[in-house]
Amino acid sequence: MVRIVEFFINKSNILIQEVNMDLLLLAPIGSVFALIFAGYLAYSVVKKSEGTEQMAKIAAAIRQGANAYLKRQYTGVAIFFAVMVVILSILAFLGYLTPFVPFAFLTGGFFLRSFRFLRYENSYSCKFQNS
Repeated sequence: MVRIVEFFINKSNILIQEVNMDLLLLAPIGSVFALIFAGYLAYSVVKKSEGTEQMAKIAAAIRQGANAYLKRQYTGVAIFFAVMVVILSILAFLGYLTPFVPFAFLTGGFFLRSFRFLRYENSYSCKFQNS
């Protein structure tokens, strides 16, 4: 009886490990498909016209104001990031943190900035072209 239970426990652990491995592969594959689909949607929106000449002028004015706002916001964020990278680097140099922490903070900020830029650019063009 004990051997039968051990057999089923071992067999179920193998099956669980196989299912977990399959699910582990599902996330990156799904992410790639989601990025491809998002790129297709963005391309289909961008290739449409902005409408009449007056609508294009209004869209340009709104885009100019939004870009000025983003420039002001990113200037403040860049100063904060620079100060934090210096503080984290000093703490890493003194041995309180691993050297990976300032690097991870800096690269995380860079990718966040890049993502926000792409998101704002795409959302402005979508709003102007669909309204």
